[in-house]
Amino acid sequence: MNVAQRKLLNWTLFAIGGGGLVTFVVLCLSFGPPPTAIWLLWPLISLGICTLCGSQLLRDYRHDPVPGRGPAQLSLTDLLATAFLIGVLLAFGQKIKAGERLADALVCLLIGVIFLSGLLLASRRGIDQWRRFVFAAGYGLRLFGALGCGALVSTIIAMLIADVPLTRVLRDILFTDERSSRALFYMRYALVALPAGMIACYVADVSQEGSDLARVLDGNQTSTK
Repeated sequence: MNVAQRKLLNWTLFAIGGGGLVTFVVLCLSFGPPPTAIWLLWPLISLGICTLCGSQLLRDYRHDPVPGRGPAQLSLTDLLATAFLIGVLLAFGQKIKAGERLADALVCLLIGVIFLSGLLLASRRGIDQWRRFVFAAGYGLRLFGALGCGALVSTIIAMLIADVPLTRVLRDILFTDERSSRALFYMRYALVALPAGMIACYVADVSQEGSDLARVLDGNQTSTK
């Protein structure tokens, strides 16, 4: 197994472990603590997977770093765009009950941090102009989708081990049981967010490559004249 394949495997397992850990926390906040201590193995195993895969990813990226075409830096426009995004999200959150506004604000801040991380990565990859915002949005969708799909896989495995029928698990997550649907809504939309984020990042990368090629060709034409 080469380094690229090992990175892909560790990222997949990290998404499953991280998604399972988030799912367990959401379920405990929605329905209370687990009925038996055996359910505590779910977050412990998920945390162990995240720790092992995260440490392996750090070692792999130290030996085989991602090539960059520019410095990882933020502009004033990036900060203003992030502040505007958080403000818009908080404005939509005004409809939420007062007891849930703190959690809503924390979620909005987390989205802002993820968006800033996407802008930093876009700057590192040499993506400029409007493409950096498309890439940052795609990066957030891709991260959300990966964690959501990992949570779905982790939940199905945990429920099958607990002898819960697969049809009931899928029904509770994707279709019926309104309370479970609200608590685990991200699993549904992750199936759409992941490919949408990958497409957005791909469009930004391809558009940047086309723009760079056009600049090179224009420079060559100017030099020949």
